[in-house]
Amino acid sequence: MIFRRLKAHVEKENWFAVAIDFAIVVIGVFIGIQVANWNEANARQRAAFESLESVLRDVESDIEHFQTQSVFWEQVIREGQKALSATPVGSDEDPSSWPTLLAFHNASQYDQVTFKQAAYAEFLNTGQFRLIRDDDLRDQLQQYYAPRGLGVVQRIPAYRETVRRLIPFQYQKYIFENCVTTSTQGDHVFDPCPPPETVEGLARIVNGLQADPDIRADLDYALTNAFLTITILNEKVNEAKAVSDSLRNVLTDDFQTADSL
Repeated sequence: MIFRRLKAHVEKENWFAVAIDFAIVVIGVFIGIQVANWNEANARQRAAFESLESVLRDVESDIEHFQTQSVFWEQVIREGQKALSATPVGSDEDPSSWPTLLAFHNASQYDQVTFKQAAYAEFLNTGQFRLIRDDDLRDQLQQYYAPRGLGVVQRIPAYRETVRRLIPFQYQKYIFENCVTTSTQGDHVFDPCPPPETVEGLARIVNGLQADPDIRADLDYALTNAFLTITILNEKVNEAKAVSDSLRNVLTDDFQTADSL
Protein backbone atom coordinates (compact mmCIF):
# COMPACT_ATOMS: atom_id res chain seq x y z
CA MET A 1 0.00 0.00 0.00
CA ILE A 2 2.86 2.37 0.82
CA PHE A 3 4.28 1.84 -2.64
CA ARG A 4 0.98 2.66 -4.38
CA ARG A 5 0.73 5.85 -2.33
CA LEU A 6 4.34 6.69 -3.18
CA LYS A 7 3.62 6.20 -6.89
CA ALA A 8 0.56 8.44 -6.66
CA HIS A 9 2.54 11.19 -4.97
CA VAL A 10 5.24 11.00 -7.64
CA GLU A 11 2.66 11.30 -10.41
CA LYS A 12 1.24 14.36 -8.69
CA GLU A 13 4.77 15.71 -8.13
CA ASN A 14 4.04 16.02 -4.42
CA TRP A 15 7.68 15.76 -3.41
CA PHE A 16 7.13 16.48 0.24
CA ALA A 17 4.77 13.53 0.51
CA VAL A 18 7.21 11.42 -1.50
CA ALA A 19 9.96 12.25 1.00
CA ILE A 20 7.73 11.29 3.91
CA ASP A 21 6.75 7.98 2.29
CA PHE A 22 10.39 7.23 1.44
CA ALA A 23 11.43 7.96 5.04
CA ILE A 24 8.72 5.61 6.31
CA VAL A 25 10.05 2.83 4.05
CA VAL A 26 13.68 3.38 5.12
CA ILE A 27 12.80 3.54 8.81
CA GLY A 28 10.66 0.42 8.50
CA VAL A 29 13.47 -1.51 6.83
CA PHE A 30 15.96 -0.29 9.43
CA ILE A 31 13.71 -1.32 12.32
CA GLY A 32 13.14 -4.71 10.70
CA ILE A 33 16.89 -5.30 10.34
CA GLN A 34 17.51 -4.20 13.94
CA VAL A 35 14.81 -6.52 15.26
CA ALA A 36 16.25 -9.42 13.25
CA ASN A 37 19.74 -8.66 14.55
CA TRP A 38 18.44 -8.44 18.11
CA ASN A 39 16.63 -11.77 17.75
CA GLU A 40 19.76 -13.39 16.34
CA ALA A 41 21.95 -12.01 19.13
CA ASN A 42 19.42 -13.08 21.74
CA ALA A 43 19.34 -16.60 20.26
CA ARG A 44 23.14 -16.79 20.41
CA GLN A 45 23.14 -15.67 24.03
CA ARG A 46 20.43 -18.18 24.89
CA ALA A 47 22.45 -20.96 23.25
CA ALA A 48 25.55 -19.87 25.16
CA PHE A 49 23.54 -19.80 28.38
CA GLU A 50 22.32 -23.36 27.80
CA SER A 51 25.85 -24.49 26.93
CA LEU A 52 27.15 -23.04 30.20
CA GLU A 53 24.47 -25.01 32.01
CA SER A 54 25.82 -28.17 30.35
CA VAL A 55 29.36 -27.25 31.40
CA LEU A 56 28.11 -26.72 34.96
CA ARG A 57 26.52 -30.18 35.02
CA ASP A 58 29.80 -31.70 33.83
CA VAL A 59 31.84 -29.83 36.44
CA GLU A 60 29.53 -30.90 39.27
CA SER A 61 29.68 -34.48 38.02
CA ASP A 62 33.48 -34.17 38.03
CA ILE A 63 33.44 -33.21 41.72
CA GLU A 64 31.67 -36.43 42.65
CA HIS A 65 33.92 -38.46 40.38
CA PHE A 66 37.13 -36.92 41.75
CA GLN A 67 36.01 -37.65 45.30
CA THR A 68 35.23 -41.26 44.40
CA GLN A 69 38.62 -41.62 42.71
CA SER A 70 40.33 -40.29 45.84
CA VAL A 71 38.63 -43.01 47.87
CA PHE A 72 39.86 -45.59 45.35
CA TRP A 73 43.47 -44.41 45.59
CA GLU A 74 43.27 -44.35 49.38
CA GLN A 75 42.30 -48.03 49.17
CA VAL A 76 45.30 -48.71 46.92
CA ILE A 77 47.64 -47.09 49.45
CA ARG A 78 46.18 -49.06 52.36
CA GLU A 79 46.54 -52.32 50.44
CA GLY A 80 50.12 -51.48 49.45
CA GLN A 81 51.09 -50.64 53.01
CA LYS A 82 49.51 -53.88 54.17
CA ALA A 83 51.56 -55.83 51.63
CA LEU A 84 54.82 -54.10 52.59
CA SER A 85 54.30 -54.65 56.32
CA ALA A 86 53.26 -58.31 56.06
CA THR A 87 55.50 -61.00 57.52
CA PRO A 88 56.52 -64.27 55.79
CA VAL A 89 53.90 -67.01 55.92
CA GLY A 90 54.55 -70.60 56.96
CA SER A 91 52.08 -72.49 54.75
CA ASP A 92 49.48 -72.20 52.03
CA GLU A 93 46.75 -72.42 54.67
CA ASP A 94 48.31 -69.74 56.89
CA PRO A 95 45.52 -67.23 57.75
CA SER A 96 47.64 -64.35 56.47
CA SER A 97 48.64 -65.98 53.15
CA TRP A 98 45.55 -65.03 51.15
CA PRO A 99 45.08 -61.49 52.59
CA THR A 100 48.73 -60.75 51.82
CA LEU A 101 48.47 -61.97 48.23
CA LEU A 102 45.25 -59.98 47.84
CA ALA A 103 46.99 -56.87 49.19
CA PHE A 104 49.88 -57.21 46.71
CA HIS A 105 47.36 -57.54 43.87
CA ASN A 106 45.03 -54.75 44.99
CA ALA A 107 47.99 -52.40 45.29
CA SER A 108 48.45 -52.83 41.52
CA GLN A 109 44.97 -51.51 40.70
CA TYR A 110 44.90 -48.39 38.57
CA ASP A 111 42.27 -45.81 37.67
CA GLN A 112 43.08 -43.00 35.25
CA VAL A 113 42.21 -39.47 36.32
CA THR A 114 39.52 -38.27 33.94
CA PHE A 115 36.96 -35.51 33.79
CA LYS A 116 34.11 -34.68 31.44
CA GLN A 117 35.06 -32.33 28.61
CA ALA A 118 32.36 -32.84 25.96
CA ALA A 119 30.22 -29.83 26.89
CA TYR A 120 33.23 -27.54 27.18
CA ALA A 121 34.67 -28.77 23.87
CA GLU A 122 31.37 -28.04 22.13
CA PHE A 123 31.26 -24.64 23.81
CA LEU A 124 34.66 -23.86 22.29
CA ASN A 125 33.97 -25.35 18.86
CA THR A 126 30.76 -23.36 18.39
CA GLY A 127 32.54 -20.08 19.16
CA GLN A 128 30.38 -19.42 22.22
CA PHE A 129 33.36 -19.10 24.53
CA ARG A 130 34.03 -15.56 23.28
CA LEU A 131 30.53 -14.55 24.45
CA ILE A 132 31.65 -14.87 28.09
CA ARG A 133 32.13 -11.31 29.28
CA ASP A 134 33.44 -12.37 32.70
CA ASP A 135 37.25 -12.48 32.37
CA ASP A 136 37.68 -14.36 35.66
CA LEU A 137 35.26 -17.09 34.60
CA ARG A 138 36.97 -17.40 31.22
CA ASP A 139 40.34 -17.82 32.92
CA GLN A 140 38.92 -20.31 35.42
CA LEU A 141 37.50 -22.50 32.66
CA GLN A 142 40.71 -22.46 30.64
CA GLN A 143 42.80 -23.40 33.66
CA TYR A 144 40.36 -26.07 34.84
CA TYR A 145 40.36 -27.90 31.50
CA ALA A 146 44.13 -27.61 30.99
CA PRO A 147 45.81 -30.99 31.80
CA ARG A 148 48.12 -29.42 34.38
CA GLY A 149 49.94 -31.86 36.66
CA LEU A 150 48.31 -34.96 35.22
CA GLY A 151 51.26 -36.15 33.14
CA VAL A 152 53.12 -37.84 35.98
CA VAL A 153 50.18 -39.67 37.53
CA GLN A 154 48.71 -40.77 34.21
CA ARG A 155 51.61 -43.16 33.62
CA ILE A 156 50.84 -46.67 34.84
CA PRO A 157 53.51 -47.69 37.40
CA ALA A 158 55.78 -50.61 36.47
CA TYR A 159 54.66 -52.39 39.65
CA ARG A 160 51.29 -53.20 38.08
CA GLU A 161 52.79 -55.29 35.28
CA THR A 162 55.62 -56.76 37.38
CA VAL A 163 53.47 -58.11 40.20
CA ARG A 164 50.79 -59.42 37.86
CA ARG A 165 53.41 -61.40 35.97
CA LEU A 166 54.24 -63.20 39.23
CA ILE A 167 50.72 -63.93 40.48
CA PRO A 168 49.23 -66.95 38.66
CA PHE A 169 46.24 -66.37 36.42
CA GLN A 170 43.85 -68.52 38.50
CA TYR A 171 44.32 -66.27 41.52
CA GLN A 172 43.93 -63.06 39.50
CA LYS A 173 40.79 -64.42 37.83
CA TYR A 174 39.35 -65.28 41.24
CA ILE A 175 40.12 -61.77 42.53
CA PHE A 176 38.50 -60.05 39.55
CA GLU A 177 35.40 -62.22 39.82
CA ASN A 178 34.98 -62.13 43.60
CA CYS A 179 36.99 -59.37 45.22
CA VAL A 180 36.53 -56.23 43.09
CA THR A 181 33.29 -54.42 42.31
CA THR A 182 32.95 -51.93 39.47
CA SER A 183 30.29 -49.24 39.82
CA THR A 184 28.12 -47.95 36.98
CA GLN A 185 30.52 -44.97 36.76
CA GLY A 186 33.45 -47.36 36.27
CA ASP A 187 34.94 -46.85 39.74
CA HIS A 188 36.53 -49.83 41.50
CA VAL A 189 35.76 -50.92 45.05
CA PHE A 190 37.78 -53.60 46.85
CA ASP A 191 35.54 -56.16 48.54
CA PRO A 192 36.69 -58.47 51.34
CA CYS A 193 36.59 -62.03 50.07
CA PRO A 194 37.56 -65.48 51.33
CA PRO A 195 40.39 -67.42 49.66
CA PRO A 196 39.61 -69.77 46.78
CA GLU A 197 39.09 -73.44 47.55
CA THR A 198 42.49 -74.38 46.12
CA VAL A 199 45.47 -72.45 47.48
CA GLU A 200 48.33 -74.66 46.36
CA GLY A 201 51.62 -72.75 46.14
CA LEU A 202 50.15 -69.68 47.82
CA ALA A 203 52.85 -69.43 50.52
CA ARG A 204 55.66 -69.71 47.97
CA ILE A 205 54.16 -66.89 45.88
CA VAL A 206 53.54 -64.61 48.87
CA ASN A 207 56.99 -65.12 50.36
CA GLY A 208 58.57 -64.60 46.96
CA LEU A 209 56.79 -61.26 46.55
CA GLN A 210 57.79 -60.14 50.04
CA ALA A 211 61.43 -61.07 49.53
CA ASP A 212 61.83 -59.47 46.10
CA PRO A 213 63.57 -56.07 46.53
CA ASP A 214 62.54 -54.92 43.06
CA ILE A 215 58.89 -55.65 43.79
CA ARG A 216 59.10 -53.71 47.03
CA ALA A 217 60.87 -50.79 45.36
CA ASP A 218 58.31 -50.69 42.55
CA LEU A 219 55.48 -50.83 45.09
CA ASP A 220 57.01 -47.94 47.05
CA TYR A 221 57.09 -45.87 43.87
CA ALA A 222 53.51 -46.88 43.00
CA LEU A 223 52.31 -45.78 46.43
CA THR A 224 54.09 -42.44 46.05
CA ASN A 225 52.36 -42.06 42.70
CA ALA A 226 49.02 -42.89 44.34
CA PHE A 227 49.63 -40.25 47.02
CA LEU A 228 50.40 -37.62 44.37
CA THR A 229 47.25 -38.64 42.51
CA ILE A 230 45.14 -38.04 45.62
CA THR A 231 46.79 -34.65 46.08
CA ILE A 232 45.97 -33.67 42.50
CA LEU A 233 42.40 -34.98 42.83
CA ASN A 234 41.85 -32.89 45.96
CA GLU A 235 43.16 -29.84 44.10
CA LYS A 236 40.83 -30.60 41.20
CA VAL A 237 37.87 -30.90 43.60
CA ASN A 238 38.61 -27.44 45.03
CA GLU A 239 39.12 -26.04 41.55
CA ALA A 240 35.90 -27.62 40.28
CA LYS A 241 33.95 -26.21 43.23
CA ALA A 242 35.29 -22.72 42.48
CA VAL A 243 34.35 -23.06 38.79
CA SER A 244 30.90 -24.34 39.78
CA ASP A 245 30.33 -21.34 42.05
CA SER A 246 31.39 -18.93 39.30
CA LEU A 247 29.14 -20.60 36.74
CA ARG A 248 26.20 -20.49 39.13
CA ASN A 249 26.79 -16.81 39.78
CA VAL A 250 26.58 -16.15 36.05
CA LEU A 251 23.63 -18.44 35.39
CA THR A 252 21.56 -17.11 38.30
CA ASP A 253 22.29 -13.46 37.57
CA ASP A 254 19.22 -11.26 37.03
CA PHE A 255 20.49 -10.38 33.54
CA GLN A 256 20.61 -13.64 31.60
CA THR A 257 21.61 -11.87 28.41
CA ALA A 258 24.84 -10.59 26.92
CA ASP A 259 25.62 -8.61 30.06
CA SER A 260 25.27 -11.71 32.24
CA LEU A 261 27.87 -13.55 30.20
